[in-house]
Amino acid sequence: MQELDPRVIRVTIEVQGETTTLDTRTAVSFCVTKTANPLMNEAEIRIANLPHSIRDHLLTQLTPWVKLPRKGTVMLEVGRVSTGLTKLFQGSIVSAMIGQPPDIVVALKCKTGYYFNATLCAVSHPACTNLSAICKQTADSMGLSMIFEATDKQIANYNHTGPMGAHVRKIAESGGVTAFVDDNELVVTNEGEPRKVYTLVVNAETGMIGVPMFTEQGLQCKMLLDTKLRIGGKIEVTSKANPAVNGTYTAFKIQYEGANRDTPWYMTASTMPPRSVMSGNLTNLG
Repeated sequence: MQELDPRVIRVTIEVQGETTTLDTRTAVSFCVTKTANPLMNEAEIRIANLPHSIRDHLLTQLTPWVKLPRKGTVMLEVGRVSTGLTKLFQGSIVSAMIGQPPDIVVALKCKTGYYFNATLCAVSHPACTNLSAICKQTADSMGLSMIFEATDKQIANYNHTGPMGAHVRKIAESGGVTAFVDDNELVVTNEGEPRKVYTLVVNAETGMIGVPMFTEQGLQCKMLLDTKLRIGGKIEVTSKANPAVNGTYTAFKIQYEGANRDTPWYMTASTMPPRSVMSGNLTNLG
C-alpha cells in the first residue's frame, strides 16, 4: 500500500516590519493565477481561525483606509512532506477581508508588482543600447533579479516615462520579446519560445485530470499541482483519450488551486504550441 505524502503549505506575511509565518497548524487555501505577459500575477490566500492578536494586526494594517506606500508582502510556499517546500507566489498584499463566524476566514488579495503601477519613472538610454542592458537596469530599479533568455539586440533611442509597472510592457514591445514578472524575477524570452527550465511530463500516470482539450490559443490541461512547472516553461502532454493533443507546449497561463485541509490540489495550464506549429509546420508538434 502506497504511503500518504501529506501536503505542506507555509505563508509568510510581512506588514510594517512585523513578520508572521503560518504553517500546517493553520487552515490555508489559495487560488493563484500566473501569466507570461506584463499583467500582474494574482493570488487570493484564505486563512481560517487565526489567533486574535494576529488577525487584528493584519486587518488593522491592511484596511483600505490606511494610506501606506506598501501595505505588506506575502510569500506562499507549497509542497509535500517528502519533497519540501517550493515558492509558488510572492507579491504585494492589496487588501485583507474578514469572513463570518463560526470559521472566521481572513482573505488576502495579492498581486505581483502592484505598487509599481503607482511609482512613476523616467528612463532613457543612449542612441543604441543592448536589450539586455535595458532589462538589467529595469530589474535593478524594481528590486528584481533578471532571467534573460532572449536573443540580445540593440534598441535605438529607448525611453520610457510613466508608471514603473508599464516599463515591462514597453520592453516587450520595443524588443519584440516576451517579458513578464514572475514573483521576484524579470523574465525575458524570445517571443513564442519557452523558458529554459524543467519540462513537465503530463499523462494519466503523472497526475493528469480529465481530458486535455484544444482552445483558440493552443491547449488546456488540468493536473495535480506540481511546482516544477514554471510559467513560460514547457509541458509534454500524452493523452490516451484524445491523442490528437499529444505533443510539447508552452505554458502561458497557470491557475493553481490548493488547500491543506480540503480537496483542491490542482493546476490548470493554458498552453500554446511551439512556434513551428504556429507557422504551419505541423510535423513538429511532438
